[in-house]
Amino acid sequence: MFAQPFIENAVEHGLRHRGSGGLLKVDYSFHGDCCIRICIEDNGVGREVSKQIEHKQNHQSLAMKITNERLLTFSKAFKQQFSLKLIDLKDAEGNCAGLRVEMDIPVRKNGSF
Repeated sequence: MFAQPFIENAVEHGLRHRGSGGLLKVDYSFHGDCCIRICIEDNGVGREVSKQIEHKQNHQSLAMKITNERLLTFSKAFKQQFSLKLIDLKDAEGNCAGLRVEMDIPVRKNGSF
């Protein structure tokens, strides 16, 4: 529900433009004792290069909009803060080397959301 839009974006906008050698990692792990961290990482061309290729300088990501709405809805319903971070990855020379998305989803002591 939360990861799917970012997985689609990684394939469509990052890895597709890379050509060969693409890598997509999706990881779910406990982060401390209070939340589940979802981490989606690709080695695609990166957001800036993708915008240049697709000529969409003012593009508003639908994945971001949908996920922010979902996180806001869940935050209100469960009275807990959810977090979302997008981290542009760089190689040793400082070139775009992909994107990492991190989402922290709180869990209650009994393991539920």
